[in-house]
Amino acid sequence: MTSTGLQSISRVAVVIAIGLGIAMAVLGGIFMAMGFDAKSDIQAALLKERAITSKDAPIPGVMVEDVATARAQQDAIEKHTFGRFGPYSGMERDDPNRDVYLKGLTLRNALNLAVLGFGVADMAIGLGGVTIVLGIIVAGLAFPVHMLVRTVARLEARV
Repeated sequence: MTSTGLQSISRVAVVIAIGLGIAMAVLGGIFMAMGFDAKSDIQAALLKERAITSKDAPIPGVMVEDVATARAQQDAIEKHTFGRFGPYSGMERDDPNRDVYLKGLTLRNALNLAVLGFGVADMAIGLGGVTIVLGIIVAGLAFPVHMLVRTVARLEARV
């Protein structure tokens, strides 16, 4: 291949790499925005319920609004239900506490989903940050690699 052909291919590769890098950075920004939006939605839903952690929770008497407080209240509810009655499957069908247990289980599951949602949102934010950095690296390395190819092509043309 001639040095002119190699340089032309290199120019096209630079444009593609810069475009890919910019697209990756934009996609990373979208991931981060979606992650922050999800965290905000979950926190708003928790605050809307105005739930306060119980006195025997690991974090007592505070509004449930984040991962730590949701997990603390979930642990307290588990202590109140599972710790008091044992597993649901072990309860007699006519046990009057089954209703209390199911309400506690429902609350625990809702709090667990909030904790899971915060985790997924954090993962989206982290993935977005990594994607932005990788996009910058791809775009940033395109021009130096093009210049290296150009220099090598010129040196080969002299030989």
